[in-house]
Amino acid sequence: MQVFLFDHHYTLKMQQKRLQKLYIRISIGRYHFLKFILEGYDGLALLTRLENNLVVLRYSDKCHKDLMQLLASLAPKIYSVDSFLKAEKCPV
Repeated sequence: MQVFLFDHHYTLKMQQKRLQKLYIRISIGRYHFLKFILEGYDGLALLTRLENNLVVLRYSDKCHKDLMQLLASLAPKIYSVDSFLKAEKCPV
């Protein structure tokens, strides 16, 4: 009889490797707003803060269109002019 141990950390890492990444700069203080909105769309994307206003969205290919539509509709609420003026290279 074989016993298979399910390693949640390994599974999570394998799933993250298959996810697309989108780095965006949002207005300072809008992280929690964006996170709250994304939680309403269960499984659409994972949001992680890298710096004060630099975040990474991880999402599957099948969610790309929906995520882009959502971000386009939220753009006036989460982006500021400063976000575009202070653009830097994002980590790969």
